[in-house]
Amino acid sequence: MSQSSKRFALAGVSLASLAAGVTVAWAAQNGAAIVSGLGTGGILGAVGLAGAAGALLLVRRMARQAEDIRKLQTALAARIATFESRLDQVDTDAAPALRGNVAELTAEIGLLGGLMRDLAETVSAHDRAIETLNQARLAPPTVIVQKVPVPVPAPPAAAPQPAPVTAPPVLSPAAPPPAPAAPDWAAGSWPVADVRPAPPPPAFDREPPEDPRTDAILAACMDDRAEIHLQPIVTLPQRRVRMYECLGRLRLGESELMMPAEFLPVLERRNMAAAFDERTIRRALVIARHLAGRGSDALVCCNLSRAAIIAPGFLRGIARILADHPDVAGRLVVEVSQQVIRQLDAERLGALGEVTAAGAGLTIDHVVDFRFDPPSLADRGVRYIKIPARMLLGVEAHRADIDIADLAALLDRAGIQLIVEQVESEDMVRDILDFDIPLAQGFVFAVPRLVRNDVYQAGPVQAEEPEVAVVETTAPAAERKPFRAFLRRAPVA
Repeated sequence: MSQSSKRFALAGVSLASLAAGVTVAWAAQNGAAIVSGLGTGGILGAVGLAGAAGALLLVRRMARQAEDIRKLQTALAARIATFESRLDQVDTDAAPALRGNVAELTAEIGLLGGLMRDLAETVSAHDRAIETLNQARLAPPTVIVQKVPVPVPAPPAAAPQPAPVTAPPVLSPAAPPPAPAAPDWAAGSWPVADVRPAPPPPAFDREPPEDPRTDAILAACMDDRAEIHLQPIVTLPQRRVRMYECLGRLRLGESELMMPAEFLPVLERRNMAAAFDERTIRRALVIARHLAGRGSDALVCCNLSRAAIIAPGFLRGIARILADHPDVAGRLVVEVSQQVIRQLDAERLGALGEVTAAGAGLTIDHVVDFRFDPPSLADRGVRYIKIPARMLLGVEAHRADIDIADLAALLDRAGIQLIVEQVESEDMVRDILDFDIPLAQGFVFAVPRLVRNDVYQAGPVQAEEPEVAVVETTAPAAERKPFRAFLRRAPVA
């Protein structure tokens, strides 16, 4: 109850008391009418008490109304605060999506601009080539005109005797025609016009020189002395192994190990590259099955050479191999260079699509530029793109049509993960972490390790088998060690 209400009630009570007192005094002065005075005073007192009670009820009603008004004000204030917070939350949630849409639209515009520039350069080069051909076709042959000196007439002499007429010599079919006599420049028999055609271009030998170790390389391939070395691809920044890359090597002797760049050209000239890559795929599937038996979810990726990809029936044969091994087909990832995948025709692109449809993933490596079309690549089954670290951190990145800091996010929106390879130092790791790169590969994480041949001869791996036989490349292993003890040596940041 408010202070003013209390004062109003006290005033009512005081008025009733005053009326009663006046009545009593008047009755004392008029003794004859005391009873009547008492009755009148009682009536006035009752009236005062009734007024006080009515005032109290009115005050309580007003107090209840005031309390209801205060509750209504509090509820309205709470609803207004909730509405304002929801507006702020809507603005906060919509801003990243709007920025992402703007960034994606900017990237698409940049890609279209790069394609238009390439198209303009190609059309300009074609125009120049056509103009050069037209000029060469319409240009007259080169004619060298030399001045003919007038010979001085000799003094008259006796009439010469006519020379005897001789028959022309009879040439046998096998005899070559006589060569024309060289002009006698001293006698003044210079030609009036000497048409000299341009000399033919020198013939260049386009075939590379034969490797002196060709026989040894072919013998090593026939004896199946190929080795598979595994190098892990780790996640960043946790550095957990996500997949292993199969790196093919060829051992010529106990101390000589050849890299693919050394022996692949020889195999390509002998049409043996497809057989080598198929053997590597089969061994990769055995390794993938072994990892699955060990409880690992790591993938296994293999690089395919250009000669193998364009070989007739190679890609469809790989698709059939994957169809025969559906339990591990999804653990295989094939790598194709950027230039090769750009040059494939419709038939081989369809065959490559059969490989990805069988479960294998597709990686683009040997990247030479940053002109990517992520949605189109994702439609072809591309799941990873490998870029060298020096290219990502070098001057090539400044010439790209998009910001390198947005490259990983742009590819991720299409379902493609970026892999940075050839990471050789911790400084490179710190630099690529600023770009939110999901995967990385390099010597700073782990060096390639050799898988022994008995792993491939064991066949399907059972769950009770203890470990994978992996040895160092420099010396034979003295004891069997767990698979992860060799391939997961990357320090944890």
